[in-house]
Amino acid sequence: MLMDLHTHTALCQHAVGEPLDYVCAAATQKISILGCADHAPTPYGYDIYRMKREEWSLYLESVAAAREEGKRLNVEVLLGIEADWMHKDNAETLDLIRHNDLDYVIGSVHYVKDLAFDDPLNLSFWRDPKVADQIWSDYIQQILAMVKANVPNIIGHIDLPKKFGYYPSEKVMRTVYDGFETVFSMLARQKIAIEINTSGWRKPIAEQYPSETLLQMAQRAGVILTLGSDSHAPDEVGHRFKDAVLLARRLGFKQLAYFKKRERILVDLDDAL
Repeated sequence: MLMDLHTHTALCQHAVGEPLDYVCAAATQKISILGCADHAPTPYGYDIYRMKREEWSLYLESVAAAREEGKRLNVEVLLGIEADWMHKDNAETLDLIRHNDLDYVIGSVHYVKDLAFDDPLNLSFWRDPKVADQIWSDYIQQILAMVKANVPNIIGHIDLPKKFGYYPSEKVMRTVYDGFETVFSMLARQKIAIEINTSGWRKPIAEQYPSETLLQMAQRAGVILTLGSDSHAPDEVGHRFKDAVLLARRLGFKQLAYFKKRERILVDLDDAL
């Protein structure tokens, strides 16, 4: 059983296609569970890379229509969001999650302080080694805070700061890895999954999120995986999923997870091959 739980739509203003288009793509790729997880419209007005708050009902309607089409195509459609966890007030995000009947929440960190560190427009910031140290240090602290709040079902692209190939100093990286060890221990206890996000193979780093080193750490901690293409176009659905599944199997993972009504459901990894 293959699942793709990380897909976006034109509503986020940096993707193309509607949920119906993604369902058709999933059926073609023999993906039986498709999750719609567009960027949540919070924090409201923070940037342009997300749907507007007034478009939320349109998102719900488009996912509902995709769910009906999915029944015809034997693709189960799930309602999710990708929620940004900020370094400051997350009240709007938490309110949106509380007041909507979601199947799952992908928790992601795209900002440290007010810097969108994965935006190509901000690439120049990375060229200062001290900045790389600060971004990675702040990033792992925000991931820790998000997990402590027990908000997400899935952590999205958990080592996203590597996108452009910049890493912190060796000393800082050791501290960051210590932080990841703590995170993985918490995720296992809280039954929160991490995704193998195959979009990393399409980025400058040319590597899946997370790295093999982090996947090995997660496996030792007992963290469960899920799969996400992070597709921003229908033809990216299921991108390199066979590679992702074979990697997970090689590293000792036995199961994959998806979520319905915020409850985790486990399937055998071998069933995805």
